[in-house]
Amino acid sequence: MPLEIQTIDGCQTVCLTGALTVWEAADTWCALLPLLNSAGPLTVDLGAVEQCDGAGLQIVCQLLKAADAPERSIALSAPSDPLRAILERAGITASFTEKV
Repeated sequence: MPLEIQTIDGCQTVCLTGALTVWEAADTWCALLPLLNSAGPLTVDLGAVEQCDGAGLQIVCQLLKAADAPERSIALSAPSDPLRAILERAGITASFTEKV
């Protein structure tokens, strides 16, 4: 899963694109972890996720957990329809920011 990273006015935005499955999970997490541990606000745009399985769901859950941490400013935005469907099947209801 390619990551597209933009920094605008000190805020990093990471766009996850393509599949978020067991085949991409390790590489995706390794790419995301330094961004989650960096200072400054971070937005993870989930609007271009085309496919997601249980491994991808784990990554999204870790992102949701990181977003709840009071010491960080992390927002998850606009989950794609395929991702929203797996979140609903898993019973995960979360607050996502709208894509701008």
